[in-house]
Amino acid sequence: MRQGHWLGWIGALLLLAACTPAGPREHAVTKSGPSAVTMAIGEVLALTINGNPTTGYLWEQSAGDDLVLASAGEPEYTADSQLIGAGGTYVYRWTARAAGTTTLELVYHRPWETEPPADVYRIAVTVR
Repeated sequence: MRQGHWLGWIGALLLLAACTPAGPREHAVTKSGPSAVTMAIGEVLALTINGNPTTGYLWEQSAGDDLVLASAGEPEYTADSQLIGAGGTYVYRWTARAAGTTTLELVYHRPWETEPPADVYRIAVTVR
C-alpha cells in the first residue's frame, strides 16, 4: 500500500509540473496584424515578417524605447526553400521591461544606400 501512496504523489507532482507555464506570454504579430498591442512587464512581442537577405535588404529597428521594450537578440530566419535567392521569414522578439509606451519601427532597406526604405513596419506598444 505504501508504494501506491508514493506513486500517487509522484503523479500529482507531474500533473502540477505540466500545468505551469513554459515561459512568458508571447504576443505574436505580423506585418498585416494589429497596429497596437498592450503587454505586461516580462511578456514578449514576437514579430513574424518576410524578407530576403540575398538581395541585401534587411529589417532594422529605427525607433523604439529600449527601456520599455528591449530586443531579445538576433532574429530567427527560415528560408522558404533551398533555391538560391529565395526569400523567407524572420521572427524578431522584444521583451517588455518597464511600464510605458513606445512606437516600435523597423525599416526594410539596404544599409549602405541613401534611398528611402523599401518598406516600414510600425506598432504602438503599451506596457503596464
